[in-house]
This record gives sequence, structure tokens and C-alpha cells, in this order.
Amino acid sequence: MEYKFDNFKAGMRADLRDNSKRLDGAYPLGINVRSRSNTLFSVPNPADITDNRWVNVQGQAAMGAIHIVIADGYAWVRDYSDVDQDSYTRLYGYHLSADVEEVFTVTVPLSVLAYTRKLKVAGDKAGGINYVDQIPQLRNGFYSEQGGGLPCVIVQDGINKPMLIHQDIITDGQFVCRAAKDYKHWTPENPEYVPIGYQMLYVGKKLYIVGRSPRPHEDGRLIFHSVSGRPLDFMVVVDEDGNKLSEEDDGGARVVAHAVDFDRITALAAIPNNVNNFLVCTLKQSWLVVPNYEMTLFGEPTFRDDIYIGPVGAVTQYSISPVNGDIAIIGQRGIRSFNATAQSKIQSSSVPLAAQVHTLFGQREGNEETNIIQETGASIWYNDYTLFAVDTIYGHGVLVYDNVPTAEAPSGRYVSLDMFPEISNTGEFTTTTPTIRDRIHSFVHVQSPTVSRLFAVTHCSQVLEMFASDTYTPAIYAGDFAREKEEQQQKAKRVTMMFMFLDRETTVELTILNDTRKSYTGSRILPANATPTSVYQCLPFGPCTDTSDKVAVFNVEDSERSQRVGCWIRWNSYAEVSTIDIYTDDEDNIPFDTKAQVYS
Repeated sequence: MEYKFDNFKAGMRADLRDNSKRLDGAYPLGINVRSRSNTLFSVPNPADITDNRWVNVQGQAAMGAIHIVIADGYAWVRDYSDVDQDSYTRLYGYHLSADVEEVFTVTVPLSVLAYTRKLKVAGDKAGGINYVDQIPQLRNGFYSEQGGGLPCVIVQDGINKPMLIHQDIITDGQFVCRAAKDYKHWTPENPEYVPIGYQMLYVGKKLYIVGRSPRPHEDGRLIFHSVSGRPLDFMVVVDEDGNKLSEEDDGGARVVAHAVDFDRITALAAIPNNVNNFLVCTLKQSWLVVPNYEMTLFGEPTFRDDIYIGPVGAVTQYSISPVNGDIAIIGQRGIRSFNATAQSKIQSSSVPLAAQVHTLFGQREGNEETNIIQETGASIWYNDYTLFAVDTIYGHGVLVYDNVPTAEAPSGRYVSLDMFPEISNTGEFTTTTPTIRDRIHSFVHVQSPTVSRLFAVTHCSQVLEMFASDTYTPAIYAGDFAREKEEQQQKAKRVTMMFMFLDRETTVELTILNDTRKSYTGSRILPANATPTSVYQCLPFGPCTDTSDKVAVFNVEDSERSQRVGCWIRWNSYAEVSTIDIYTDDEDNIPFDTKAQVYS
């Protein structure tokens, strides 16, 4: 009997207890692989770039090609577009607490509408705002002594004045940092006031901050909002002369704040294809907040029409990402998604996005099924994939969702569980519980016309550049394969694997499983391709090379007879798997492509 496994476009389907019932083109488990081109190609492990000067890594941010790491309260920057920079530089202008476990960051654009704001009618809070006098310093490109209107990164530790990180426009464009101005230092001519808080979101030309409060029932539960177009100006409340009120309790950001729930807010997130609306999550629930520009206070929107999404909460600020036009949220019970555009028009509902891989989040023990509770999580959209850093039955890993549709998966599909030794220690065929060494706290994508790099910060203060090392540890479980009749048993006799694009000598390891029991192991060494020679430069292939496919052949000995046969395959290079053929019972004349190089 021959089982040919050469279609991978349905992706990874870890949703079956009996893997012999899998869909055509699906595989039960892929580790550190992608299948977009209908082959299985591997991705490299992350590179650990942690600087030995960092003790407590608290967060990170990106501004174009600039990667910013916050460690021990200080900002460290590196410009990845500058080939002469090979390390991070500490900024000394200001620092935050060295002891908090995490900080929150947001990148905001240039401030606009640089005119003084005045009430149209004295005492009429709902009567609108006039933009009157041009701020005097506007001609210099900024309206505070250093960066008040410039694009910058805002960093909050929830204790101290926020840190602002930006380029120094007065001198040579080097990055500097300073403390943001508070209520006391705001003036109509220098309209900068950023309150202390936690999570932040810039959307709809406004900056939203989950505010700090000395009152426990308010702390982490109120949402402050800036003046439209001016993310560093939270002085929404002004009088007819454009002045603030004398006391912050009367005219500060809290006066026009918004709240959605009793519990602390865990995340704010933008909504795909929506200009102004945004998502607010606690650990247990979520709301779609809709600013109302028809009913304003001091010329800024009110928030009266929140839409309840349901009992779908987010574990952290970094656990929400887009997925094919929807929003995906890592909650305590897994990953769910909802369509924000539809939510604003119809009754709210959400979908368990992890349904295709739900067995990775729980195990059946007798009559009970245990589910993993997510304590933290991180996600990001990257190269048309959505990455979810979550805990699984194998330890902490990165679930990879491919947003590119196929006929087999028109709305996208999971393709891999990326597992790395820097994060988890997962044994093979052992009764030992996987050890979680660390967890990913957040991702950021550093991107410019010449740079595209993905970074992860972990809870144990590692800084990793994802997919950047020279080490590969891919694996695939091909199976299970069963005869049509349940009483028929079979025995694996030979397994062949076609590999493409071998960039180095590659070791291929095969384990045969019979009804999930390990019965045979073997390995083969495939030599690297000789330096390929370009053979085409135009249609129909474009730039193309002679790749010299190689076939690893395993003549299986001493395997058991069983109803189901599966193959666990590992290799250690970039090489792509094109086909896997499994032959059972007594078929001796097994064909393979004679043009390929065979290693048995």
C-alpha cells in the first residue's frame, strides 16, 4: 500500500483525536515550517541579541528602522539601517523606574492643528471649539523646546512622568529622550500635557491612555483621550480664552475620561478598516468603543455607544492582532476572533479561532478534558502571517497563522507551531512534562524601505531577533494512515522523502509510529548541493537555478504491525520537503524519480 503525502495547502490541523481522519492536504503537527508554496520549508531559530548591560528588560518599540529597548528604566536605541552600528546606545536624558516588570509604549506621528483652542461660547462645554491663533513656535517645526509636536515614542511605567523618545531636530538628528510635560507646565503656546498611565493606543488622530489614578476603583479603568491631531496634548478642557483651569482635578484628562467596566483594562487595540472605533478589553470581556463626533465636549467626541463584544478578554496589551480583516484575541481560554465591522451593525459574536488546533490547548484524561489557562500572550501581523505566542501542551511556542487563502483553506489556516530551545524544553517520546523556560512578552516589527526585522522581548529579559540565527530545527508529523477496513493492519516497509534546495549537509531523522507507539528510528545524511548554476533568466521561470533534488530513502526494519502508521520527520537545514511517500506491507517494487539523487 502506498500513501503519498504531497499536498500541504490545508495547513496544520491539530483538531482530531484520530489523525487518520485528517483532511486532504492537512498535517497534524508542523514545527518551525511554512507551507505557502505547497512544500514544507523551514524557518531559522531566533538569534539571542540580549546585551549583557541589560538586567531587567521591560519593553520595546520601533520607529521605522530604529529598534528601542527599555531596560532598567533606560531607553536603548539601534538604527538597523546604519550598517556601521553594531550595538545599542543608551539615552541619558531621562529614565523611568528600573524595578517595574513591564512598560507600555506607543509610537505617535507629527502633531497637527497647531492653533490655540478656545470655547466658542463662554461656559458652553458642548458648544464647540474655535481654533484661533497660530502657535508661535510652529515655524520651527515643533512647539515645545524639544519635540512637543514631533513624531516620538511614548513610554509609560505607570509611576513616573512618561518618557518621550524622538530625534533631536536642533542638532544632528540623533535620538534623545526627556520627560513629558504635565498639567502644571501646559500653556496655550506650549500645549503639551501627557498624563501618567499604562496601555496606550493612537487611532483616529487621537491618543488614548489607560490612566493612573490615586483612587483604587479608578486606577487602570479610565481611558484618557488627547486633543484630535495632537497626541501629546491632553488639555481637552479649555475656557473661552484658551486657558486651562487652575486645578488638574477640575480640568485634567480625568474630567472627560471614559470607562467600560469594573475590572482593570488589559488592552486597547485598533480595528481594521475603521478610522475611529477601537477595542477595549479586560481580562474577561471586550467592548467596541465608538466615538460620537455629533455630541462633543470641548470640541472632542463623547463615548456613549459602546458595543459589548462578549465574554472574550485579552490577557495583555500585546495579545491582539488582525487576522484576515478580523481581530484575533488571546484570552485565558485560547484564541478567538470577531469581525469588528459587522459588530457595529449587528449583534456581537466571536469565533474560536483556535478550533483548528484546539488539541494543542488541552488534553483528555479519562472522562475529563483539561484546558491550558493562558497567563500571558503576544501576537503580531508579520509578512501576511499572524503569530501567536501562547502556552501549549508542548510548552510555550508561537502558533503561526497564514492569512494567504488557498482553495483548501479560503479564510487562512495554521501552518506551524514554532518551538525554540530559548523558550521551552520539549522532549520527544518522553513522559516528562515540557519545561517552559521563558515566555514571549511582546513582538515589534522594525521596518523601513531597506529593513525588515522582527524582535521579541521575553518575560525573563531576553531580546530575540526572530528567524535570524543559522540554526534550523524543523519537524513534521505525517500521518496517520489507515486502511479502509478497521480490522486490516499494516506494517511500514519503506519511507521516501524528496528534499529541495539543500543549502548545507542535512541530517534527516525518521521515527515510525504504530498506533502512536514508537517502533523504528533511523537517520540519513544528504550532502549539500554543489554551487548552483543559473540556467534561466527570463520566461517562464525568471531567475532560476538547478536545485538537484535529493531523496532520503528509509528501508524500515523491525517496525510493528498496526492499524495506523505515522511518520515523525526532523531535519536540520533550510531544505524544503516536496513529497513524502510511505509504503506498507510487502510491496517490493517501489518507484521513485530516477533523476533525483538517492541516499539510503
